[in-house]
Amino acid sequence: MEISFSKTQIKKVEADVLVVLVKDTKRRGVFGTLDKAMDGQLATLAAEEQFEAKQGQQLALSTLGALGARRLVLLGLGEDLPTELGEWIRVFAKAYRAAKGFSTTSLALTLSSSSGALLTECEGAMLGAMLAHYRFDQYKTKDDPTTSIESLELVLPSKTSTSLVESLESLKERTSFLVEGINTARDLVNEPPNVLYPVEMAARAKKMAKEVGLKCEILDEDKMRELGMNMFLAVGRGSAQPSRLIHLTYKPKGRRKKKKPVLALVGKGVTFDSGGLSLKPANFMLNMHADMGGAAAVFGAMRTIAQLKPSIEVHGYLAAAENMTGDAAYRVNDILHAYNGKTVEIHNTDAEGRLVLGDTLTYACENGADEVIDLATLTGACLVALGKETAAVMSNDDEMREAVEGAAKQSGESIWPLPLLEELRPTLKSPVADIKNIGGRYGGSITAALFLREFISDDVKWTHLDIAGPSFSDKDNDHIPKGGTGFGVATLVRYVLDRA
Repeated sequence: MEISFSKTQIKKVEADVLVVLVKDTKRRGVFGTLDKAMDGQLATLAAEEQFEAKQGQQLALSTLGALGARRLVLLGLGEDLPTELGEWIRVFAKAYRAAKGFSTTSLALTLSSSSGALLTECEGAMLGAMLAHYRFDQYKTKDDPTTSIESLELVLPSKTSTSLVESLESLKERTSFLVEGINTARDLVNEPPNVLYPVEMAARAKKMAKEVGLKCEILDEDKMRELGMNMFLAVGRGSAQPSRLIHLTYKPKGRRKKKKPVLALVGKGVTFDSGGLSLKPANFMLNMHADMGGAAAVFGAMRTIAQLKPSIEVHGYLAAAENMTGDAAYRVNDILHAYNGKTVEIHNTDAEGRLVLGDTLTYACENGADEVIDLATLTGACLVALGKETAAVMSNDDEMREAVEGAAKQSGESIWPLPLLEELRPTLKSPVADIKNIGGRYGGSITAALFLREFISDDVKWTHLDIAGPSFSDKDNDHIPKGGTGFGVATLVRYVLDRA
């Protein structure tokens, strides 16, 4: 979809559909301009349809040649205008979806903010439209009859300065890189498990790294066995598909003026999770190809980071395995020797994500990370606590957690802090090993994070994101498509840029 900017008078904008944001229907401002151009018919129709510009209200009509655009869609903002990027993303995603309902190839969206807020509104418009534009349909044997929007014109206020337009052009490039990363993550999550398995994920990572200039190292099972990553290897033992640990590295060119922390992004990449011998019921196994949403987010973020070229070293680790029930599958009551030397008693083979992450987190710390963020579709308890659209964040460092929360807020992604309650740590005690892989019935998201903390070096700052809810959507909703959402990519990229 091609994106352009203009300062064309609103009544002269030429497009299949013109979407205009309005906060009231008084005969002044943009509504008044349009009503005058249409000889008062707009106000009459708005009254007949009881359109009062309340938040989310829509009014669509043919312009019958009175405007340059063939069709006009009014989208109500209500009295409380958006201020945050996430709010603007949702508003403009609604606008995009409203326009897509018609046979539309060209779309124009009006922007109305003053210069101080125009960058945020414009970023929201681009992200909202571009993210809502996403489709995953390569396995459909018949073409979708829905017309695809090919061009998007963002109509700026007439007094927008030339320097601000130049800033918007630069913003467009950065936004395009971010959307590429998000959509790459969505594609990976949406791939079926017979297509995307650990070896294939490694191959795609290697190809992507070559395209954008990242270093890519693949650790196969022999290398992991040599290193002693026995938790990681145990998860994949029951599968015909071998496990892989994928290490992507971005290093800025040139000498750094001051020492900056080395960042590590770690993603759970279980490409299909049957539950292992602690087998999931059939209805809980559906969509378990999406249990690699954390690795997909890291994959997409590393792609965008390489394109944006921040002045900070970043490592991405994708812990790819498949949890199946083959004759070599690991068992309940097995005791595994982790990469950091600790012993772990298995009480549930469906708590496998923390095992592949544990060894990978230790590896990331050993490779010199100062700060680690891991993402994982880790616990159903997180959905119970926070719902489908919000991730949980936990950390061993309050300052880092707050920085991650800030990055998420700037990116329009929803995360919420949970405490690392020390009183729950005893539920992980094992009578025969150093630790067991699940806690008690309650506080499951917290005990999972406490388990992961066991594999973080004492001098490393660490933040854990449980993205079990927002990583996958059951339906289309504004800028969120049905299926993989790409959640986490924007937060990771923003955090890296903030630390650079």
